[in-house]
Amino acid sequence: MNSNSSGGAAWFAATGGKPETELRLLAFPFAGGHGGMFRNWHSGLGPKIELASLALPGRERRHAEPLERSIDELAQKIARFLGRESGPPFAFFGHSLGAMLAFEVARILEREGLPGPVHFFASGARAPQLPDPNQPLHVLGEAEFRRALRELGGTPQEVLEHEELMGLLSPVLRADFEMLETYVYRPGTPLSCPLTVFGGRCDEVVSLAELRAWEACSSVGSELVLFEGDHFFLAEHETQLLTEIKARLVGTSQ
Repeated sequence: MNSNSSGGAAWFAATGGKPETELRLLAFPFAGGHGGMFRNWHSGLGPKIELASLALPGRERRHAEPLERSIDELAQKIARFLGRESGPPFAFFGHSLGAMLAFEVARILEREGLPGPVHFFASGARAPQLPDPNQPLHVLGEAEFRRALRELGGTPQEVLEHEELMGLLSPVLRADFEMLETYVYRPGTPLSCPLTVFGGRCDEVVSLAELRAWEACSSVGSELVLFEGDHFFLAEHETQLLTEIKARLVGTSQ
């Protein structure tokens, strides 16, 4: 997973090697997120599941690269990279924007007859076939944009009030929201892998009905698992979330 893409940068980075690896969990972050947000998952997944997190242009070690602004274009690049990779089977986990991006990558892989995920975990995201009911954030002025981020949660107050940090973070967030808010779903064949949907019971961004609508995205079945918490429940319930993921991946590499 640390091999280079045609652009010269690794798309996925494994968090420490596991000699007994039988399966990789490829993690796609939410808007403004980065691969480091999954770093603590490494030990929680056990000895046979290796975590490899998506490294997006414009942040961390790829900070000098231009930001991506289209889910379709980005999904094509990631799918091409994965199509050239060899190694153990893999599963996808994506939260919010990450779920939409991972879904499109999975669809491309299956459409082109390439190995796809053995399990798909969608977290904190409305089903991709549903229209976005929210006001676009990426077009707002800076003051309005920061107010919207404060209401959404996920960005610490001290960061929102730090001019230098927001000067660095705001362009990344705007680009990510642009990807999400300009995404256009195209009807296609449902995924051929099992699908598990995670959501927060108090999520004011994604409704229960929007989570349940993911069931149309898999031809072999889906299930919904709810946690106490809001849109960013995964930070508070990390241990329980990893337990749920491991329970569904055991034996899938056989």
